Amino acid sequence: MKIGINVIIISCLLLLTGCASPLTTKELEETHSVGVINEFPENPNFTIIGTTIFNNSHDEIKDPSIKKFISTEVISRLKSRGYTVTEISDQKFAKEFDLVVAIIPRDIYGMPATNGYGFYRKSALNIKAFEGTYVALNLMPKKNGWSRCDTCFGKSMAGLTIDESSENWSKTNESDKVKIIEKLKHGIKISVENAFKNTGF
Repeated sequence: MKIGINVIIISCLLLLTGCASPLTTKELEETHSVGVINEFPENPNFTIIGTTIFNNSHDEIKDPSIKKFISTEVISRLKSRGYTVTEISDQKFAKEFDLVVAIIPRDIYGMPATNGYGFYRKSALNIKAFEGTYVALNLMPKKNGWSRCDTCFGKSMAGLTIDESSENWSKTNESDKVKIIEKLKHGIKISVENAFKNTGF
């Protein structure tokens, strides 16, 4: 009985270690083709959190180029390391590649209603806790059906004050829209760079 329990414990530890560990040198040497799956929502969030639920609003930043920018950043970094890289839309194509990298949206801790990227303003009684853009992502390499590197996380938060009347994306003036998109793209660069540091690439 004791031996059986020990086997279960060791198996669990090996499984957890595999998920958390970066890719090994041998695995990278065996990798030539990489498929990239971007699991981010089509549009970033535009979230306002006020004193009560009646002051809250949620919208989307309707600009699909921002999601594409994430894919481009990841793909360009992989190509610079000599891999043949293709963006794919579904895991069913994974068998065609030596390795698949999933770009997974994450929440910012302590900030409700976040999912991957967007603009966020939180205030109570006209006192702002945070106003600006955020990006949070995991790069999850998958090889031979196994997911790796739970710790390959990157995030960026950048303060940005915009017009107070901007309750949603459509009411945001063009100048502020440009600033938000620029900040998001800069945050994506930082987040992807930070996430790559732990992958093993």
